This record gives sequence, C-alpha cells and structure tokens, in this order.
Amino acid sequence: MFKIELYSIAFDILVETTVNHHKQRETLSFLKKTAFKLDSIFDVKTFSSELKSRIDFYVNQLQLEDELLFISESHIPYHIKQKNLVLNREKFQIYLIIKGWVDEFDFPNSVIYYKLGEAFKLEYKSIQQTNLLFDTPEYIHGNSNFMKLTPTSPDETEKLEGEWVNTNKPANAPRENEVFMEKIDHEIDTAFFADYTCFVLKCKQRKKVYKNNILCPDIFCLLEPGDTLTVDEKTRISFADLKRKFVENKYTSKFYLTAQGVELRFQKKEINSFNFIGQPGELIGVVGNEGSGKSTILQLLAGFKAPTKGKISVNGYDLQKNKFQLSGIIGYVPEEDLLFYELTVKENLEFAAALYLRSKTKSEIRVLIDKILHQLDLYSLKDKIVGKPGLKYIQPGQRKLLNIALELIREPKILIIDNSISPLSLGDSSRIINILSNLTLEGKLIITSITQVPGETFELFDNLFVLTDDGTPVYYGPRSNAYHYFIKKLPPGLQNKYDCKNSCSSGQLVEMLNEPEPMQENKVAIHKVINQEILHSAHLEKTREKVAGLKKKKKIPGNQNPPPRLETQYLFYTLRNLKTKLANKRNLLFIFLSVPLIGLILALLLRTAEATSYIYSLNDNIPTFFYLSILINFFNGLAQTVNEIFREKHVLKKEEFIHLSRFSYINGKVTLSFIILFGQTALFTQLTNFVLEIQGFFLYDWLTYFSIGAIGALFGLVFSATHSIYDNIVLKSVPILLFLILVFGGGLINFNNINHSNEKYTPWISEFMVSKWGYEALMVNHYNKNLYQRNFSEPEKLISAGTFNSYNIIPKLKEYFEYLTENQLKNTDSVNQVKKILQNQFKFYAITEDVYEYEYLEELLELDLNEAIISETNDYLSYLDYYFYKMYNAGYKQKQVITDSLISLYGENYINGLKTLHHNSSIIQKVRNTSNRTNFILRNYTYIQLSDPVYQTPHNNLGRTKLFLSQKRFNNQVVDTYLFNISIIWLMSFLLYILLITNLLNVRFLQ
Repeated sequence: MFKIELYSIAFDILVETTVNHHKQRETLSFLKKTAFKLDSIFDVKTFSSELKSRIDFYVNQLQLEDELLFISESHIPYHIKQKNLVLNREKFQIYLIIKGWVDEFDFPNSVIYYKLGEAFKLEYKSIQQTNLLFDTPEYIHGNSNFMKLTPTSPDETEKLEGEWVNTNKPANAPRENEVFMEKIDHEIDTAFFADYTCFVLKCKQRKKVYKNNILCPDIFCLLEPGDTLTVDEKTRISFADLKRKFVENKYTSKFYLTAQGVELRFQKKEINSFNFIGQPGELIGVVGNEGSGKSTILQLLAGFKAPTKGKISVNGYDLQKNKFQLSGIIGYVPEEDLLFYELTVKENLEFAAALYLRSKTKSEIRVLIDKILHQLDLYSLKDKIVGKPGLKYIQPGQRKLLNIALELIREPKILIIDNSISPLSLGDSSRIINILSNLTLEGKLIITSITQVPGETFELFDNLFVLTDDGTPVYYGPRSNAYHYFIKKLPPGLQNKYDCKNSCSSGQLVEMLNEPEPMQENKVAIHKVINQEILHSAHLEKTREKVAGLKKKKKIPGNQNPPPRLETQYLFYTLRNLKTKLANKRNLLFIFLSVPLIGLILALLLRTAEATSYIYSLNDNIPTFFYLSILINFFNGLAQTVNEIFREKHVLKKEEFIHLSRFSYINGKVTLSFIILFGQTALFTQLTNFVLEIQGFFLYDWLTYFSIGAIGALFGLVFSATHSIYDNIVLKSVPILLFLILVFGGGLINFNNINHSNEKYTPWISEFMVSKWGYEALMVNHYNKNLYQRNFSEPEKLISAGTFNSYNIIPKLKEYFEYLTENQLKNTDSVNQVKKILQNQFKFYAITEDVYEYEYLEELLELDLNEAIISETNDYLSYLDYYFYKMYNAGYKQKQVITDSLISLYGENYINGLKTLHHNSSIIQKVRNTSNRTNFILRNYTYIQLSDPVYQTPHNNLGRTKLFLSQKRFNNQVVDTYLFNISIIWLMSFLLYILLITNLLNVRFLQ
C-alpha cells in the first residue's frame, strides 16, 4: 500500500499544479509512464484501482482519451536530453530528482518534478534500508554487470591478471565478480546499467564521498560518463576507470594496441615521434586542428600506412609484418563514404557480411545485422534506399552510422574511425559519440578523430591524443586530466581566459595549445605561449615505460574471419554490381537502350535513296556508318565503366586492406559490363543492319561491335582505377583518347595524306588505335564476304596483281635497265638511283610466291656490266612480264568461268540482284582506292602500289600492312584480316585486363 499511496500523492501534486491542457497532457502521460517504469523496477505487477480510477476521471474530464500517449524522446528538448533529465533516464529518476538536479534546468514543469522527487524520498530511503539493489544474492550471483571493487596493490594486480591465473590460481581466489583496484582503500559495490550507461556505487564504509567536487549525502552515488568520484579527498575514481575494470571483468580476452617511437615522413609533411597504448573499453579521441595529421595517425594505427620509424603492434605482433593475422582484429572507417547508394541499408550490410564473414551461416548473419542495426538505432531504416549524399534518403548522421555498421559487421576488437562527427550537426555528433561510447562497453577499443565536440559529449571520451598543427603529439592520457595539464602551462594571466571549471571542450584544448604570444615590436613570427617541444618530450617520457612494459607477445584475440574463396568473392561481387544496377530500373533501361537507339537514329540519317527507292549498293554512307558505329560502341563501353571503380575506390581500398581479392573484384566488374554490352551490341547490330539493309553479316558485325565495346569498357575501368580526381578522367584522359581514336582510325583521314614517308604501312600510332583494327575488319569483311563478291575475290586478286605489274611496273623497270646499260660507266646520282630501284624491285619479286629469284643483284651495282649480265637481266624482265601477263589471263578466265556458271545456274538477273543487294560501291572505292589517280608511288627506291590494297599480298611478318589488305602475315602464316584484327583487339583487351588485375599502373589512391 505504501507504493499506491505514493502514486496517489504524486498524482494529486502533478494534476493540481497544472495550469493548461497541454501541461495536463504532459503530466498525465509522464505519470502513467513513470508508474509503469517503477513497476518494472520494484517488481510491482499492478497499481491500485484507486489510482486507475483517478487517471480515468481526469482523462474523461479533459477529453484526453485519444491523446494520452507516452512522451517520446523526439518531444524532449535537446538540452534536456543532454542533461539527463528524468524523462531521458526513467529508471534512475529517483536518484536524479533527489539530487536536486532538475531545478537547474529551464523546463516548464521543473517545480512539479521537484515536488514529485520529494514525494519519492521515502521510497528511496526504503531502498537504502533494505539494500534492495545490491544485497540480494539473486542479483549478485552470475550477474556480470555487478562488480565488488576490492583494494589491492599494483603488484597484486599484476599477479592476478593474464594467463598466470589459469595455471597458478591462489588458495584465496577472488570471490565471484570481485575486481581488484589499486585506487581505493575499502570495498565498493558497483552495478552497471547498460541501457543508461551509468554505474551505481555503494560505499560500504562511511566516507566523505565527493562527486565532481560536490558532497554526496548518502552511501549511494550515480556515476555517469565524465563523472569523477573522490573519497576522503585522496582516492579518485573516474567513470573511465570503472568502465575499464568492468570491461576487463566481463570480457576475458585482453589486447593492447601499442605504438613505440613511431614516426612518419612523407613529402613536406611529417608525424613526429609518438608512443601510444590503447586497451579494451576505451574511447580515445585524436584532437587537433584541420591538417594537423589526425587522419594520418589513424591510418598508421590501422595499418593502412607503414611508419618510417618505430613499431605499431597488437599484443606484440607487428601490424605491418602480421597484416593477415591482424586484419580481423582492426576495423577502419575512413572519412569517405563506403556505401552503395543504390542499395538499401540492409542490403549494404548483407553484401558486406557475405564478403567478410565466411564462417557464419545466413541465419547467424541476419541476427548479427539486426543486432547492429538496433545498436546504432538504424533498424527502422533497414529497407530504405541509402541514396547519394545530399539527397533526402537518410540523414548525414545515419550515413556515418551506417558506415560504422559496415565495419562492425566484421566484429573487430579495435575500431578506428576517421572524422566520426564531421561535418555533422551537434545533435548527430552527440548521438554518434554516445553510440561509440556504448560500443566500448562490449570490450572494444574505439579511436576516432575529433575537432569541435560539445562539452557534455566530450566527457564520454576516456583518453585523448592531442596533436599540434605541425603533427607533433603533445599529450596522451585521460581526458579528465587534459584541461589541468594544459592550463598549468599557461601564464597566470591567461588561465582565467580558459576557466571552464572541471573540464573543457576539445576546441578549447586546441586553442590553449596554440595560444600565441603577444606580438612584440618588429617581430613577424608568431610564437606559442606553450612550448610544444617540451610537451612533446614530456609525452614521450610519460608513455615510454608503459609501452615498453607490453612488448611481450600474447594470444591474438577476436574472431579470425578468413576471406571467402575466390570464386565465392567473384559471385558476390557480380551480384552486388547487378543489384546496384537493378536498383535503378529506369537508369538500367536507359543504359541498355541508349546505344541501340543512337544506332537506329544514325542508320536512319545515313539511309539515302536515289529517286524513290533505297538501294544498298548505291549508299555512299556505308563506310561512314561503319566508322561511326565503331566510335559509338567504343565510347559506350568507356562511358559505362569510367566511374565504376572510381566511385568505389575507398571501398576497394578497404577490401584490399582486409585481404579480399582484387582479382575477384575486377572480374565482377568486367563480367557485368560485358553482359550489358552483349545485349546492347546485339540490339544495335540488328536494328542498324535492318534499316540499312545489310544482309548476311549479323554475327560478324555484332562480334566487331562487342569487341570494340569490351575494350572500351576495359579502358574505362583502367581510367577509373588510375585517377584520383574524376575531372581528370572526364576532362583530360577521355578526350585525348577519343581524339586519337577518331583521327588515327582510318575512317576520317586518309593515311596516304598524312603518311608520306612510308605509304607501305599505316602510321605507327594507328597500330595502337582499336578503331583502325575494327574499321578495317568491317570494311574488308563486307567487301570480300558479301554474297556477290565472295565468288570473284580470288580471280580478281590475280587480275589486279597481273594488271598492275604488267602495265605499270615491268615497263618502268625495262626503261630503267635500258638507261642503265647506256650510262653504266657514269657514276652519277641518277645511275646509282636506278641501280637501287632495280635491286629493290628484284628483291621484292623474289619473295613473291612462284617467282624465280634474280641471281645477279650484287653485279647490278658494278660500273661495267658484261654482256652476260645484261642478257640475263633482259631475260628476267621478260620472264616477269610474261609471268604477270599470264597471271592476269588466268584470273580473267577464272572470273569468266565463274560468271558463266552462275548465269547458267541462276540467270543474269539473279547475279545483278546479288550485286545490287550486297556489293556496296562506296566500300569498293575505299578498299580498292579507285578514287586515287596514281596507281603507284616511288618511296626509298621502292615502288609502292596504291591501287587495290584489298588485293595486295602482305610481306611484313609482324602483321603490319597498309589499310584494307584482305590478309595479314604473322610468323610466316597468312591470316584472314577479319580474324587477325579481332584477335588484335582482344589481345589489347587482355593486356588492359592484366593491368587492372595486377595494378601495374600504380594506383595512386592505394599508395
């Protein structure tokens, strides 16, 4: 009945002192909420019908039945939340109210809450008298949240810690949940309440106990983050001390992250020597101005960067030498976003878990994801699309928490977070730091860089690592001591400027550290009041012994999560890429249809008709169409992948750091891009060939366009992986590549007009242009293998060679030799030139199939040619004349036979129809160079044929020729040009693929 009377008294006080309906609603809601909460605390199942009837009476009177709702935290003002008012920590409202804290805040009902507190004083005293909270065996036995702090010396603590206990357990072993602490001189009972992040302490011996320098009136005391307890003015216990002991007692696996004499020098910036030690249960803040090296310190501690001097280790294992062993221990969250914008919150975590957690089942992963989402207050967003930063999908603070969740999914023991609260609002910053502080209670060591942090939130940090602007560490130790440490270094006149009682914000610490001396006359340099070199030396001296004492290797704690097999990683990478594409169906549809639609528009524009009907053979735009199609498909492949790796570069960097496979990652990208290109190019080929009435070449054309698109996609991936600035890709690399592809592809500029020094071959630079190989393959293939021309290619080749040599070259050679015999005794330049021309031309014929070799090449250079040489040479010229004339006749007769056979079988109209439907006149003009009035040209004492390149014989053994030869020679083997060119395109693709896999181009963001 005591509790029922208490509720009744409180109810009357609250309702009768309320003025308006709004406050009455708050009052009723608060009372009802309080009643239920107190029921759960004191095991009261119900409260009396009298109290219920009173609530119902007021509800009906005020017509508040539909509005009597519990007050949610979203309705509580921010400053009240941060001051831990009754509504924010309901289970401890008794303690908070009795301390009188509520009347410090500006809240409409503060007086009412105070009176309610007075009414609850009797209940609080009854708790003291019965020791309900601590002395019940059911509470203490097996409760890891209870600790019995027992005084001990440092030596005894050393003996009781570590593996020594397991093998040498003393006779007087510690009692259950007994924790030894050297800072106290009598037993203290503590209970930790994780939901509210606070300890309740009960001092068994009556002592003068001061909490934050304020005397506690009773043996109970509530200790929250930032609080410090002083017993008899000599023993100090901070919240951080209790938390560390609590973590050590609850989690048996101990670890230390240590840095000893670590330095880093790079370019003009450097991190000066520092020592560091981090333990489970600590939240450590790295403090400094922008550009002071905070991110670099974190990258060193995470193992992303190797120090130029010193050693960073976990339990004695070097972070650089044992990267693979320690990769599951340390988690690192960079400042940059690691999220996939197209996926939901849950999908981001699922794909991360699939890649990181090989040993867990799907159900275990689901449970873990739900746990993390609840921990980080993201569960309500699990099915929401992440979206790009700045768009209204999830808030900035939620994005940062989701990035942290991606690392928590790996269950690391050490979590290092770069700029966890920048550039977030104060509310988001406080929320994230509170969550990180709670995570340390699970035995984690969390290190994060901070700049400006509100004072209340700043109190959650256990230790601080303070840097000067030039990267010099000057302090590492408890946050509670930092203010006094720095303010003592200031002159007395400046100490009042930074008077913030017991603590201060991170910004004030940095401001104190960088306080400039008053400017003196004629002095430009600004000196700091605090000597930072002395502070640096003091830091090294204070931390050296602590770090040196932890050199001994211990067992590596935590879960070892080996990466999945390569094929499993490849599968998940491919599925992740596919999921991101499918998430935006409109964009995917646009990507898939854009190129076919562009091709359709291009084909319609280039479809020209004579008179009223369209005739393929008369369309002069076919070569232009082929060349533009090559460029379109190349650019399409390039555009699709040019941002693929760049936008995920931080994800790739992190995944490579934890030893996931770059090989699988790249293959996942390549596979999906090739699948999309497969469909695009097939539809492109089908539509354009239908519009332009190109028949019989679907497979050839599709393979060409797909090959071109594939190498374009690989170029895009290479650019995406090798650039650190996206604008450099779009504004520099891509335009330069497209310019080269366009100009040196052979479809825009005639190579004969820009290659006057060597018309024998295409320019060297064009040999590296994929557009040249693709364009030549299409043109030669469409000429040689169309349904009409494939019947006559071989005889026309004989006709072309016989005609050119018999009617052009042989007569010239006869003239030259006649001139030589008449002027052989004259050692003039013209005579010597003639000799070289004859010698080179005879050498050329010697490598022609079935042509006899001329045996007197050296004798041609002599001044006096005897009658035998002259006679042999004339005979050889006559032989060549007859040989090529015979070749011409053979070709002509073969063509005539084929023509007559076709006419007899199908009729003349059928043959003419084939020519009209399949034999394009513009392609003929290009591959036979019929528009050129000159059939040959003399270069370097050698005749070069300009006419009929498609019928010329290749001689270079490396595949080099002029444009449009129907065959290539490689390794003394003659290969069809189409097959050779497609092979070259895929060889170039393979080389780009190797560059991607091996990262030989030295990817800058991975340095």
